[in-house]
Amino acid sequence: MTYPDVDVSSVIGRENESDEIINLLMQSHPHGDGDGDKSMCVIPIVGIGGLGKTTLAKSVFNDKRMD
Repeated sequence: MTYPDVDVSSVIGRENESDEIINLLMQSHPHGDGDGDKSMCVIPIVGIGGLGKTTLAKSVFNDKRMD
């Protein structure tokens, strides 16, 4: 089972990617109403195993800006 907890201090060199994903998620949907838009945004994170995709997703999930 995977848990959303990740020690952000142990993530090295992913600040730019994390910020970019957060900025994409915070944008309003181009076809939405802009007022409480409930559309879903999907951003794929792809790569071979062991690159830190899950850790990156967890760090974005736990970021204070996503509250």
